[in-house]
Amino acid sequence: MGSIRQRIRFCEAPDGVRIAYSLIGRGPPLVMLSGGHCHLELDLESPVLGHWFSELSRRHSLVRLDTRGFGLSDRGVVDHSLDAVVSDVHAVVDALGLDRIAMLAWLGGTPFALTYANRFPGRVSHLVLHAAYLRGWLKREVGAGERTAVDALVDQVESGWDMKDPIVRRAITSSFIPDGTPAQQAWFDEALRASAFGADAARRLRTRLNSDVRDLATRIGCPTIVLNSEGDTNPVLQGAVVARLGLRRAERARAWRGGADLGGAGQRADRRAIGDQREDRAQSHHAHLREVECRDSRPGDRAGAQRGAAFHRRLTRLWGARPTAVPFPGVRRPLLGPVSH
Repeated sequence: MGSIRQRIRFCEAPDGVRIAYSLIGRGPPLVMLSGGHCHLELDLESPVLGHWFSELSRRHSLVRLDTRGFGLSDRGVVDHSLDAVVSDVHAVVDALGLDRIAMLAWLGGTPFALTYANRFPGRVSHLVLHAAYLRGWLKREVGAGERTAVDALVDQVESGWDMKDPIVRRAITSSFIPDGTPAQQAWFDEALRASAFGADAARRLRTRLNSDVRDLATRIGCPTIVLNSEGDTNPVLQGAVVARLGLRRAERARAWRGGADLGGAGQRADRRAIGDQREDRAQSHHAHLREVECRDSRPGDRAGAQRGAAFHRRLTRLWGARPTAVPFPGVRRPLLGPVSH
């Protein structure tokens, strides 16, 4: 990942919160939106996340941002609502002067991406929803005991997130990379602490737990991919996503194991993640789903990079656009120079 070059800039959301963003690569713009953890600097060299950026930027102008309260953006922010985070995204898109974008939602980003796509339908050409869900935990049919346990988790995040001991953060880490190596889990534990204060992490978690975008999903009109891992503990939720999006056919992304899975146990499972994509061409005013097949990538598997490259070739064909350079404010040519902050 050392060869990746990015330049970081800042803009302001409507409420004055300063938002950090960066651009990597050349091609059709692809905005990567996280619902929680994000850090423009740390994640770029991550043994868990880094391969996503290197592969996604091969044929796209990859736009990354630290939403409010995270990474290099302003912290100690009170408002972590869906609307507030969507305003962060829109501020970045406007700062880059982008008319149309494709958007990849991951790390709990689905509710925020669907809200943005509904609010600005003319700006979103395609959606990719990774580990997608439409209702947060507290908007599902949970009993009093389970609700109390979830509330306790949020309280623990707020009070124990900043501790050096990762006991609180490990609950989040385990949900993302349950099969990760000890080194990968240790990196993620520390990255969570470095990317946000406990108060911000708790406020964002509360927003996600209480989100419900089922009605918004029915109004999505752009081509959409729904990706879920083979070991997803909530396969029924993915089915609900597909149904709400009005998609006629869907195949769960199968191959890597465990939870939301970021890198097939984080093990350089570069997302050639997409093997076959068969478009449902039925006449419909709803989104179209490209069926996907994902293959496993194990430690030392040299085919991982090839799988990643194949994934992005298919994404390029899916977008149906020729690569074009995305200008960066204040820069006379596409960002290809050395890292600068």
